[in-house]
Amino acid sequence: MTLPEHRIGDKGQRYEIRCFGYPEDGQNTIGWANRLPGAINMAEAIVLAPAAKDSWVVDRKEGYKVKWRKSANRTGQREEDG
Repeated sequence: MTLPEHRIGDKGQRYEIRCFGYPEDGQNTIGWANRLPGAINMAEAIVLAPAAKDSWVVDRKEGYKVKWRKSANRTGQREEDG
C-alpha cells in the first residue's frame, strides 16, 4: 500500500512496524513508534490478523536493522526471534 506524502504519519519516529500479508499481499508498513517496547506491542498485535504471515520492527536510525520479528509456523502458532 502506498500513501500520498500528506498521509504518511511517521513524523520522524525511530521504529517502523512492518507486516507481510496484511492488510494487503506483500510487505506493508503498519506504523511507527518512538520506543522499541511500543513498536513490539504493535507488531505482536498485527501478526494476529488471519492473513498476517510475519511482522517485524526495524530501527530507522541504525540503517533499518531488524530489531524484532515474529512469524506464523504451519500450525498457526507464533514463533519469536530476538
